[in-house]
Amino acid sequence: MNTTSRPGRSVVISGASTGIGRATAVQLAAHGWHVLAGVRRLADAPLPAVGAPGSIRPLHLDVTDSDSVTDARVRVEELLQGSPLTALVNNAGIGVIAPMQTVELAALRAVWEVNVGGVVRLSQAFVPLMAAGSRLLILGSIGDRLTVPYGGPLTSSKWAVASVAEAFRLELACLGIAVTIIEPGSIHSEAVGKVEAAAAETAASISRTDPGLADRFRRAVEVAVANERDGSDPAVVASAISRALDSHRPRTRILVGKHARLMAMAAAVLPDSSLDRIRLRLFRQPPAQVS
Repeated sequence: MNTTSRPGRSVVISGASTGIGRATAVQLAAHGWHVLAGVRRLADAPLPAVGAPGSIRPLHLDVTDSDSVTDARVRVEELLQGSPLTALVNNAGIGVIAPMQTVELAALRAVWEVNVGGVVRLSQAFVPLMAAGSRLLILGSIGDRLTVPYGGPLTSSKWAVASVAEAFRLELACLGIAVTIIEPGSIHSEAVGKVEAAAAETAASISRTDPGLADRFRRAVEVAVANERDGSDPAVVASAISRALDSHRPRTRILVGKHARLMAMAAAVLPDSSLDRIRLRLFRQPPAQVS
């Protein structure tokens, strides 16, 4: 693995205002990268650490808006002045916890539009600016290998993202563009509070028609939120992204963060029935009824 800093390396990062995206932007700038930090509000863009050899330039970017993505691509092309884009990090994403029994289709579409549509839209726009040796990174989740109770709205999108990443990997192999999906486990970021608040509203709504489901949902949310609050710092994921970008031959999948390897192993070796029992117990759900 070559981890030396190469001058002039450029990277576009979506969702760079908070969490993993922000940590990645700061860390890459510290390693000499010229970071184009995609944010919906320019004022939310991160700043490089004092003395960082690289730079961070805010880039107005809404991955759900085709015009915004097109404008961002034009801006990046102008800044590159004919040089290829070294890397694209598809980080922007949103999370929703809700029972699949009750989740509104509009809410499900919104998750998929950001998490799946955003990856496709952004990659289609920026891959033409890349060349052999460039890197396409996509933020997936350990949830692209297994689903936890009431995590379906989020993990269903991440299963799709994993397939999208594989499709890009196969298509871009002949161009010398490596594609890697990053699979974080439990990560503590600002998003945890937002997901918890939204889940509380969902539980209150469900309780009016199905108190039992609402109670089961609340118990699962408590476990999920506790796991995330006890999770790894986003900087851990940023370091994994940095290593992948520096690697001569990056892995196709990278597990990172608390619980990621354990959950991946469980998903790989356990039969569904055993894995179901473990998931139901861990998330304080009633056992399966055998008829």
